[in-house]
Amino acid sequence: DPLLARRVREQDDVVDNARQLIRRRILQDIKLHPENVESLLRINSVSKHIERLADMATNVAEDVIYMVEGDIVRHRMTD
Repeated sequence: DPLLARRVREQDDVVDNARQLIRRRILQDIKLHPENVESLLRINSVSKHIERLADMATNVAEDVIYMVEGDIVRHRMTD
């Protein structure tokens, strides 16, 4: 479904922005609560993995668009 694939592509920036927000918050929390460093680093790792999954989903979406429509959208910001 190329329409759904395009929606997936659009959401990648949302996930990237959330990851940056989480990262900044974790850095602040480490300074304020150094006793929680281990758990905060685990949360950071989870957010990094979620961002990577979103990147992979975006790659699949771009492949779907190419296979169905013949349109190469990889490395383009907008459709």
